Amino acid sequence: MKTAKEHLLMQFHEHEKIAAKSWLNIFQAINSQTAKRTKALKLSCKAAFSVENVDKNRYRDISPYDQNRITLGSDENYINASPIRVDETRQKYILCQGPLDDTCADLWQMIWEQNVPTIVMLNKLIERGLLKCSPYFPSRSIKEMSFKPYKIVCESEEEEGDFTVRILSLHMDEVEEVKTITQIQYTEWPDFGVPKSTANLLHLMRRYWELHGRENSSPAVVHCSAGVGRSGTFVVVDTVIRMIEAGTEVDMEKLIVRLREKRMGLIQTPQQLRFSWQAIVHFFQYDDEGGRGDEPSSSIGVEEGDESVGRKRESSNDGHDEKLAKRRAMIAGIVEKSRKCERSRQSQTSSFISYLSPLSSPIVAVSSIIAVAAISYYYYTR
Repeated sequence: MKTAKEHLLMQFHEHEKIAAKSWLNIFQAINSQTAKRTKALKLSCKAAFSVENVDKNRYRDISPYDQNRITLGSDENYINASPIRVDETRQKYILCQGPLDDTCADLWQMIWEQNVPTIVMLNKLIERGLLKCSPYFPSRSIKEMSFKPYKIVCESEEEEGDFTVRILSLHMDEVEEVKTITQIQYTEWPDFGVPKSTANLLHLMRRYWELHGRENSSPAVVHCSAGVGRSGTFVVVDTVIRMIEAGTEVDMEKLIVRLREKRMGLIQTPQQLRFSWQAIVHFFQYDDEGGRGDEPSSSIGVEEGDESVGRKRESSNDGHDEKLAKRRAMIAGIVEKSRKCERSRQSQTSSFISYLSPLSSPIVAVSSIIAVAAISYYYYTR
């Protein structure tokens, strides 16, 4: 009888024989099962779409379910964040979006109230010229940030290849207690895509285990821009590795469907599905061969059909050759820039919308819309 590990390896290699078509079919089957479960469980997002909360969502199509969302304070205020507990591994995660300017304080309130010791950040602040996450944390360049009533101080920052480890101290006004938070920011994972190799993710995973602790029962905050694609891949890989190590049978498709009941859209493309499976396979293959489990693997290209299946927030293909110095300089100035560009973009967009409303000429209207897009791009990239 095959072990859980042998069964998973066999399944992966069977799917690889059929290649892209197989992964596309599996992904579509997962989507179909997800839709059925969502309907059967009557999952809803009323809180996310209420008048007072709708502007707290970075993307209109990524929201926490009413039946499984983090609430803030005694008033149960809203934040776009979903708790996930995996009973088989006794691990807890909170998947959330990258905060907006107006929700950075909410993020730190959640971290304080939920006693979060670790943040796994899987995105850059700016990707392809767009602000994908407001700067909510200090760094070596900006030692301290405040989001009332919270103050965050960067105690240390170390570059470790493709990711940065920061030790942050979290203070709250009129409270003596100081909490220590470890943030791991991985910067080489493109939105809707995958890292260059499984080695990169496995290196990050091992570092996470060291810093967070393999047996830590406190929740880790895991986020990217939307908190579903890259974040979901990370959680699936961590969960399956732990389950197989414990000798627990794993059905990858059923596991993803079950996790999607807690956070919608978890794993967004067939490419991310394949990559998560491949990372798990490589972890155990190298482990059997006496390796470290993080040797380089072949890079994964975008498979035929991927682009038409995932959510369409944006197509992203990050350049992996950005220099570290450039990233540091960008972070140093991004706090003021993000606020300035948001204010300017909103002001310019509102002016053009007012201008457009009485127009009847389609040509003028189209030209004006193009102008709005150009202005938005200018303020985000200059």
